[in-house]
Amino acid sequence: MSVKPAAIPDHVLKLFWDADKPGIDVQRHARYIICRVLDYGDSPEVRWLFVTYGQAAIRDVVASGAPLHPKTANYWRKRFGLAASTSPSSS
Repeated sequence: MSVKPAAIPDHVLKLFWDADKPGIDVQRHARYIICRVLDYGDSPEVRWLFVTYGQAAIRDVVASGAPLHPKTANYWRKRFGLAASTSPSSS
């Protein structure tokens, strides 16, 4: 995953209300950041996510069965043209 090294802007950091914000590393915690922003972010945060990680990396996280809220996972799976989840909760 090619990550553009950048500090997380304040408008994105607000999504990590329960985390040690100075301890969040853009590269090391990429999966965690991608999931949190997809679940809770609005357009500006999602734009930052795509600029920072790129579509392929975000798609890979969604395709991997990342721990997203069911509605979020469904939206992004459709957006990326991925198969629907086969988990029992998706019926």
